[in-house]
Amino acid sequence: MGSIRIVENRCANIGQAEFPTFYMNDFSVLGIVVHQLEQAVSVLRERGYLVREERGLNRVTFKDNQQLQQILAELAGRKVEYSLSDLVGCAYQG
Repeated sequence: MGSIRIVENRCANIGQAEFPTFYMNDFSVLGIVVHQLEQAVSVLRERGYLVREERGLNRVTFKDNQQLQQILAELAGRKVEYSLSDLVGCAYQG
């Protein structure tokens, strides 16, 4: 069982994510970046996927790689533009 974050428009709200205070450059968090977050969440919930919101961030739960691929296919099938991206690269690192 796993989960993956869904964020909107190149990492909106990613500053609310919990990252380690100090980390090496090879630290990453894979996420689904969509152009329309509400539509993506609605599509996934309609299809029976568990999407939870925690501290302003959405996560979709999946049981295995096959189900993750089905989630991505659902988004594509409903014309929800998405990409898989490293979310840490979107956070301020100053």
